[in-house]
Formats: sequence, structure tokens, C-alpha cells
Amino acid sequence: MADVHVPKRLSRACVDGVLLVDKPVGPSSQQVVGHLKRLFNAEKVGHGGTLDPLASGLLVIGLGEATKFLQRHLTGDKRYIASLNFGARTTTGDAEGEIVETSLNVPSAQILNAVLPQFLGEISQTPPIFSALKVDGKPAYARARAGESVELAPRKIRIEHISLRSFVGNVAEIEVACGPGTYIRTLGEDIAKASGSVGHLSALRRTAARNFQIENCVSIDVLGALDPTARFAKLHPVEALLSDLPRLQLTEDQFSQLSCGRTTPTDLALTSMIARAYHQGAFCGLVHVEGDRLRVERWLSSAAAK
Repeated sequence: MADVHVPKRLSRACVDGVLLVDKPVGPSSQQVVGHLKRLFNAEKVGHGGTLDPLASGLLVIGLGEATKFLQRHLTGDKRYIASLNFGARTTTGDAEGEIVETSLNVPSAQILNAVLPQFLGEISQTPPIFSALKVDGKPAYARARAGESVELAPRKIRIEHISLRSFVGNVAEIEVACGPGTYIRTLGEDIAKASGSVGHLSALRRTAARNFQIENCVSIDVLGALDPTARFAKLHPVEALLSDLPRLQLTEDQFSQLSCGRTTPTDLALTSMIARAYHQGAFCGLVHVEGDRLRVERWLSSAAAK
């Protein structure tokens, strides 16, 4: 991932949109964000869900106004393909850590296929100590690296789908569709333990996040090689982050009231609903429909300035 130089005297631009990036193994998610911020010379860039440096795949990137709506992707369902190596457990749950336990027992594909269904549905999972979860205001991984004792409480996660794709030697390739807060490294360790062995992830690739698929991603190197016009053409509109929500066309009066931060009447008469709001064909932001009133959930700065 080659760096991009932007002269200090060049002011940042107001760039709004969504990028679907195929993150390579190596850089952290924040390093990718920083690289794209320089590449697009954008004022504000964020991502919709961290991928570890050793993981690759779909990273949802928001630029400008799109950063306001990334939270839905931080908490959205995701799909992964993980390579689980049996025979060694590491400090980090992946190939980056030190080996702390070994086993000569490698389960068969038959045993693994019998074990995997027990991880379907809502299960309890204890997050890894090498994670970004805060312990008394400090990331758990920072405390673990400093040699401190770290204890994280188990929590409920949801596994929608899990299946064995292949099994060669001591490496099983497993596909997982899961809800928010799932640590695939920990899931791999738990699967190995349930199979009578120990294990760690040697590879992890995210293939989907909410309604986005890896097939629609572009690599960082390709983005860097494009001319500015072609590069900006890779941006999706801000509302691409919200395509699963219903669309609501605002009247002139509704738009005016909402832009001023006021509630406004609606004849929808729904108990509660979040919807994408449009005025004269342009996306304005999110509104909360409650009873016979509309109120702003999240508004675009450009819409408020009209």
C-alpha cells in the first residue's frame, strides 16, 4: 500500500460518499483510513467495522457526510471465511501471537461437521484479551501487552450460519455469518476446543457486511493507480449505507421544519420507524417516524444549509 503525498498547503476537500475497499493483509483499518484520506484529500474519513492487520476483505469506508451513518455498519451482520489451524493455540488467537499450547490431536472433517452446529444461534463468548475493548478506560490489548492481568466478561453473540468449506492437512476453512460483537479468533479457539484440540486462525477474510459484498470492492492499489476522475467515480452515494431502510418523500413544509430541528406532522401514523428522507429527489438524512410526527434522526449538513 504505497503512500500518497499531499502538500501541506493543499486544503482538505469536502468529499462525501461510500467506498467498498478490499483491505489487504498488513495494514490496520485505521492505516487504510489514513491512506484514503490522503488519496482523496478528504476532510473526514471513517470505517464501518475494524479488520485486524492479519485479516483481509471488505472494509466499508465513509467519506464526509457518510461518516454520520457508519454506526449502523459497526453493529451490522457480517460474513467471513476463516482458516483454522489445529495443533497450536496462541496468545492472540491468530498467527501473530506466541504459541502457548500444542496438541497432536487433529479432528477429522466428520468430527468438525458434528461440532459446528453447536455454535449456531445465540451463544456466549468471552472476548480475547488482545482486543480494543476498554478496561477502566484503557484498551484490553494495551494492558495485555504491558503484562497486566486482563479479565473480560462473557457476552451473548449470534451466529447465523457456520459451515466447513474444506479441510486439508490440519487447516479447516470455515464460513461464518454472524451478528455484531463476534470475535472470529475466539470462535476458532472455541471450535478447536470443542473438537478435542487447540487451534488459531491463520487467515481471515470478510466477504460481506450488511448489504455489501466483497465482489463490489476495489483494492487500494487500484484506487491509487486511477486518475482522479476515475477514482471519484468509485464512490457510492451516502445513502448506499442505508438502502435497507424505507424511503420517505418530504413535502416542502416538512423539509423546512425538519431542517430547523423541529418536529413536523405526518399522515403515516406508524408506531415507530426510521426512514430515509428525500426532498426534491435529494437525500436529506434519516427521520424517526413516531405516531403522527416526524423528527430528525440524523441530518445532512448540506440539507440543513439549503
